[in-house]
Amino acid sequence: MILFKYAKIDGAEYQSHLDMLRHISRTLVRAKIEVNKSEGFNKHPKIFMSSPLGVGIKSVAEYCIVDTLKDIELEEFKRKFNENAPKGVICKDCYFSDKNINVAALITSCDYKIKGVDFADVEHVLNADAFFVKDKKGIDKDVRDRIVDIKKDDDGVICRLKTGNENLRPDYFIKSVIADYEGEIIKIKAYGLEPFEVV
Repeated sequence: MILFKYAKIDGAEYQSHLDMLRHISRTLVRAKIEVNKSEGFNKHPKIFMSSPLGVGIKSVAEYCIVDTLKDIELEEFKRKFNENAPKGVICKDCYFSDKNINVAALITSCDYKIKGVDFADVEHVLNADAFFVKDKKGIDKDVRDRIVDIKKDDDGVICRLKTGNENLRPDYFIKSVIADYEGEIIKIKAYGLEPFEVV
């Protein structure tokens, strides 16, 4: 099995999670990288991705594990993938794994660079007992326990937010601070996938 880190940029960030799964599957077919398939009537390639990312959010820290049918060297996998991937989908690094890793469950938090914002008082958010964000239905939810850290950056902030079952979308988070925010958000790191260096 091969675990690989990939980027979604240059327009690829507007692809949905399911569309990205299809793109990765077709890329592997074009690259002639054979993948084991599931059992049963409707067989599908054994490709498992990290948790969904909101449409329109760029990332250089997405993860996917592929159950390859034949041995392939890591550099060859990376080269073949990148030669056949659609624009904006780029394999950044890859690792061998001796087991199927549940990347969606193991990644517990992520860093997001949110450009074009200026928190006047980061500590005010971090020290607050509650922080409310509107969900898809417009209902206010207290998500303070899902905000791990906030740091000021040259042209914005870097926020570490929980993901997985306790996911906090960065676009929902920042729009609770700036209602009309239209800047750029990019996922830059993921945490929790030991023993791999997921940075």
